[in-house]
Amino acid sequence: EGEEKLYVVGTPEEIGNWDTSKAVAMEKLPLKWEPPTGSGKAPPEHHFWEAVIELPQSLGRFEYQYVMKGLPQGDRQEEGSKHKCDLTGMGGSRVRCADSWRG
Repeated sequence: EGEEKLYVVGTPEEIGNWDTSKAVAMEKLPLKWEPPTGSGKAPPEHHFWEAVIELPQSLGRFEYQYVMKGLPQGDRQEEGSKHKCDLTGMGGSRVRCADSWRG
């Protein structure tokens, strides 16, 4: 309870069809250890999240955004333009979409 969780929501039904109540939860990966900087300050934390989602190649191009749930002020959907991914011509290969939160 009260723990922030990141979700992905977007065009295809498999990721909620823009209904945030049907968004797919992502898993927070362990922090990578980084040595302290020369100033003795701790390096900034970079959090990485992932979700493995099976999508048909026939889906072609689709759009998605991230939603942070569990915040004290309520859910917060990413701002700005939507992320895009194109599965056309992938032939069943895995696609890794790596991007950053647009806050």
